[in-house]
Amino acid sequence: MSAPAAQLSRPALLYCLAALAAAAGLLAGDLPVGLSLLGAGCIVWRLLIHRGRLAFPGRAVKALLVAASCAGIAAAYRSGLSLDVYVALLMAGLSLKSLELYHTASAQRFLYIALLALMAFLLYRQDFAATLLALLQVHLIVAALAAVHADPHQLARQPLAPLRTAATTLGLALPLLVFLFVVMPRLPPLWSLPLHKPEARIGMGEDMSPGDFSRPARSAELAFRAGFPGGIPPAATLYWRGTVLDTFDGRRWSNACDCHYRWANTGTPPRPAGTPAYSIVLEPHEHRWIFTLDRARLADGRIAGNGEHLFRYRQALFERISYDVWTEPGAPPPMLTPAERERYLRLPVRGNARALALGRSWRRDGASADAIVEQALRLYHQSFVYTLEPPLLGDDSVDGFLFETRRGFCEHFAGAFVFLMRAAGIPARVVMGYQGGQRNLQERYVTVRQYDAHAWAEIWRDDSGWWRVDPTAVVAPERVERGFAELFPDSPAFATLLGRRVSGRQSLLGLLRIKLDHLDYLVGRWILGYDNDRRQSLLQRLRLDTVWGLLSVFTGGLGLTLAGFLLWLRRRDRERPRTDPLTIRYRRLCQLYGTLGWPRAPTETPMGFARRMGAAGAPEAAGFGELSARYAGWLYAGAPDEGERKALLRTMRQLLARLRRRAIAHRIKRWLAGE
Repeated sequence: MSAPAAQLSRPALLYCLAALAAAAGLLAGDLPVGLSLLGAGCIVWRLLIHRGRLAFPGRAVKALLVAASCAGIAAAYRSGLSLDVYVALLMAGLSLKSLELYHTASAQRFLYIALLALMAFLLYRQDFAATLLALLQVHLIVAALAAVHADPHQLARQPLAPLRTAATTLGLALPLLVFLFVVMPRLPPLWSLPLHKPEARIGMGEDMSPGDFSRPARSAELAFRAGFPGGIPPAATLYWRGTVLDTFDGRRWSNACDCHYRWANTGTPPRPAGTPAYSIVLEPHEHRWIFTLDRARLADGRIAGNGEHLFRYRQALFERISYDVWTEPGAPPPMLTPAERERYLRLPVRGNARALALGRSWRRDGASADAIVEQALRLYHQSFVYTLEPPLLGDDSVDGFLFETRRGFCEHFAGAFVFLMRAAGIPARVVMGYQGGQRNLQERYVTVRQYDAHAWAEIWRDDSGWWRVDPTAVVAPERVERGFAELFPDSPAFATLLGRRVSGRQSLLGLLRIKLDHLDYLVGRWILGYDNDRRQSLLQRLRLDTVWGLLSVFTGGLGLTLAGFLLWLRRRDRERPRTDPLTIRYRRLCQLYGTLGWPRAPTETPMGFARRMGAAGAPEAAGFGELSARYAGWLYAGAPDEGERKALLRTMRQLLARLRRRAIAHRIKRWLAGE
């Protein structure tokens, strides 16, 4: 006779729905708000089903919900397929799957999907706070799995027991996790997919079009952190170079010089002497840019350099990385070839006639390059205004900015300055990167955010090479000396979920954020900085760089873990009241009948349960009825007979063996049926 499928207990259902709520909360900031509403609606619907106020959705309703979810996702991601689309589909499937939670098997599949959703969350966030949230979510999912497979009656009496079980399970896995982190080699990713994230920048992009936008995007998103063991340099010197724009078509500056450079791996010897000047933990930005200060030198096999202190990662960055930077003092200036000189002097044939005439007039006057630069900076200083809300410019954007609006931000100043220098016969280019950052003088590191993005100019001097000129520092010196956050303290870029600011005005929450920020930097620096070189160095110091050494540590660690677990079990058993082995085996018999579909009620006596099993035609019902009568007689006897007790133990062991075989066959049958 086929046993009916057991219904999911109420505590187990609540654990599963809590896992769904946590998954929806983790991904709420990275997915459309409609998916969060879908998850909340499915949770409420399933709770109403449990209370008997609604029924499970039929096939037609399920099909309608799936179609509506797919249509909503397609409308939210019109730009095409990306990893975000698949994550959104995964989250929608997890939410809708909650409406099918009824049996143990369905709950188990649901929780496996929740683990996939957690992995998707880590694609968006890799900071310390995200790691803590992910660990809490893992703990909740493991606790839900324990609740799904727990005895319903015991779970009703101890609803928090799955949380303790999950904590024990994860604690036992922790030593293995640490061991694998220490000894496993670091492998590059096999594949990567872009995330569809809207640009949240003030100027750091593939190109630059001053005049096309009257209001730039502003974001407090983290760009990178840089730690300075020897102390942080002054804020006015923190120019973080990323890329160079050398081509101007009349409105847009773009990069065409990367293809002309000869990129060489920076990891080739010799390695720079001494300790690094600073170390950077760079956030993923979906480009290959590596940010450094002037005169930088790297020794990293993942990074290539061009000989002019520009660096590129081996592929687009979709993960956090860490790298060390040395300062290269007294480096000889590179030579500018005739082709390069022509490229850095090139201007469009048409357009911006007044700016072109102004630059050429400076050249006709016979002034030196330094005098021309001073004349251009004097022009900026006299009548230009720094603002994040400049007016739009027409087709001749440089003329419109220099002679009409005279209002803009770093892109306007740098682009127009380079145009004037080229018109005056001075090779020049635009440099994109970041300037400044929030300095933590006590802990000696700088936090650079997206609103610190900046553009400046470089001109060529035959005696010293490329020379940085920042016109923005002439118009708004406070932007360079104090930073963007101090210049615009009321910008919405600084608002956060906690209602605090990321600028210099500190409240209690602001101080807490600084401490968490520092902890995130330290953890990220240590974990990301633990590369193959450091791994090999550590293993050599510990004399574990051989196979036998690793096997000995692994075996010893595994033995210590098992010994600790056995000691914990022994202590737990000592603290618990002793239960007679006969009662323990009888409870196991009842659990096996529960697995087969006939759970015992908490108030049911042994004889009452046996009579119900006989009436239901349960397997081995006759033998179980006789055994239950003997067990009840032994249990309630005034002076229990030891011989009867030993005979009952033998009978119970035989019945347990037969029921275990039936339970295994029952599970296989349900698995083949897809239940």
